Amino acid sequence: FIKIGQALSTRPDMVPAPYLAALERMQDEVAPVPFDEIRRVVEDELGVRVDLAFASFDETPLGSASLAQVHRATLRDGKPVAVKVQRPGIADSVREDLDALMRLAGHADRMTDLGRRMRFADWVHEFRKTLLAELDYHAEAENLVRFATHFRDYPELYVPRPVWDYTRSRVLTMDLVTGTKVTELSGLRRTEQPLDRLAAALMRGYLDQVFVHGEIHADPHPGNLLVTDDSRIALFDLGMV
Repeated sequence: FIKIGQALSTRPDMVPAPYLAALERMQDEVAPVPFDEIRRVVEDELGVRVDLAFASFDETPLGSASLAQVHRATLRDGKPVAVKVQRPGIADSVREDLDALMRLAGHADRMTDLGRRMRFADWVHEFRKTLLAELDYHAEAENLVRFATHFRDYPELYVPRPVWDYTRSRVLTMDLVTGTKVTELSGLRRTEQPLDRLAAALMRGYLDQVFVHGEIHADPHPGNLLVTDDSRIALFDLGMV
């Protein structure tokens, strides 16, 4: 249901402005999971204690969303990384929510003219496939590598690389990227820094995804797009493609 809220938060054509502002909090400000639970997931997946695997691991998340939260950490060699950790029990919750949505969609398809015309059950079926695929972080790590290759002709666009030795089905470790959420750029920065080059690169990159590569980053809400300190656009969260 949070995923639906995230999708609606990017649709000013469908949702009034006050509701958009409320729904935007679902992009990266969902209530975080207590760190003890996060530690347990990381240690179960990596098979080693957090303090042995990492030189440091920040207990306060950088962001917290529907399926996971992200923590800043440092590897033993000093490399700063971001660690995406799946919420405990989220797979069962997702399946329960999807079953509820499918029941509602089935009723709507059978009992309403709109449902018979729109076939909501087909929408939920597609949603199920993409959402369950998001729960496998090995697949997301492969997406990061592939999309970085897709964008190699666009120096303005950046996709963080995974750290494979620290990546499992429920834990994804990748390069740490810092920057500003695209919707929170200050007026001064907009005035002093020409952003049309970044916007053009992002648009062209998306056109290439559709017409050249045949796959797209399908979750491009503002929480997944940062303008980095070196004036690039970083794309995150490539679980849904």
